[in-house]
Amino acid sequence: MSFSECTSLVRSWVDYVLLPFTKREHGSADYLAAERKLSKNELDRLKQAFSSAVKGAQDACANRTQLMEILHVEGLHENAAQRLHKTMKGDAAGVTFENLVVFMASVVKGPSEMAAHLTYELLVAAKSPEAQGEVLEQNLHALIAWVTGSEPGRDLSKALAQGAMRGTEGSGFRGPAEFMQWCKGFPAVSAAVVSLLDLQGRPAPSASAKPGPQVMYHRPQLLFSSSATHTASLEDCLMYEGLIWLLSAWVPPDQAEVWELLFNGQVNGASFNTFMGKAAEKGPAMVLVRDKKGHLFGGYAAEGWSKHGQFYGSALSFIFSLAPAVARFRASGANDNMLWCGQGFSQLPNGIGWGGKAGYFGLYVDSTFEQGMSRPCSTYNSQCLAADEVFDVDVVECWSLKQPEEEPQQSSKAGGSSVLDKFKEDRHLMNLAGRATQASAGVREARPEDEL
Repeated sequence: MSFSECTSLVRSWVDYVLLPFTKREHGSADYLAAERKLSKNELDRLKQAFSSAVKGAQDACANRTQLMEILHVEGLHENAAQRLHKTMKGDAAGVTFENLVVFMASVVKGPSEMAAHLTYELLVAAKSPEAQGEVLEQNLHALIAWVTGSEPGRDLSKALAQGAMRGTEGSGFRGPAEFMQWCKGFPAVSAAVVSLLDLQGRPAPSASAKPGPQVMYHRPQLLFSSSATHTASLEDCLMYEGLIWLLSAWVPPDQAEVWELLFNGQVNGASFNTFMGKAAEKGPAMVLVRDKKGHLFGGYAAEGWSKHGQFYGSALSFIFSLAPAVARFRASGANDNMLWCGQGFSQLPNGIGWGGKAGYFGLYVDSTFEQGMSRPCSTYNSQCLAADEVFDVDVVECWSLKQPEEEPQQSSKAGGSSVLDKFKEDRHLMNLAGRATQASAGVREARPEDEL
């Protein structure tokens, strides 16, 4: 979309949404155009819900309580409900049916820019940076509580707001356009706002969901392993409902279907061998780490974990911080040092990591599961994620993000090792130092290392 087209859409959204709707004539071109964007079923549901809420009165305006009833979001926090009603009605006394149709068609059926502008008006819309941070935190708390069906807790809304304000270097958002850039990195936020209006698009309640408030997003099914003495649950984990909502929007849709807890240091013991036994060769993985000072962070391994003596993986991997501030760092293209997984080496690092270079990682947990490092790195254009660049590990947790099974790849011909396998670790050390010879390059593909 060109800049002029985006500007035109923004102006249209301001004209149709923020200005008083009651100034437009019934059956206007705006309304007729919006009506065509909604399906007959959507229009019928809106008409029925609106008529029921306003008791069938002609040309009635819905107050805040009635609007929440129309949208079936009665559980939305009062503060967020008030801002949504105010945004929809503008300076008018209330929200008319025509207002509602135009608003929903613009946001739910329109381009993502519309959703970002609504998100700004609903969550921020304050002038000073201090006020923006406070307003954003309060409204994020209400939104997350509604969309996840539970209180966010654990300061997630505060961490999101703090991360957003850090991104502006303390100057605050100067308008919807800047906030739109932040929203692009946090699709769960805009999607949650749109779900307030999208009656058709809300996910059906999960058959396995616990009794209680309904979850208003596509929540992955969680799987937990059992032992003779303990059956793990979400209460044992660093992961919690708010993080599931946030992190599931960062991965491909087919990896947001089923998440299985593979390893938690408190449940399984802080053993790297146990970690590799449970997490190696299990496909895409999400790792959470908490340091001894309470900082929470982690990374997504798009290719999962398998023993290598050099960096591997694609630019789909990323790292992130979750507390005290939320930020996501994606591959910058500076280099290909995406993932590291070393086990049983005498000179190369043993442990798991992302980015940077051997000995100077963007994020790394060594094989003792006692220490790690997080240094600024160009691979992900990231900052230190932990309290300190070299940190003491409290807990490591790994989730498998299950996806449709693929055809098994043909393995290389079975057989003994070749001369090329000798001194492999020495060759990788030379590669890392940039001094390796390429005489044997392309002779054959390296065989996957056997698990130790």
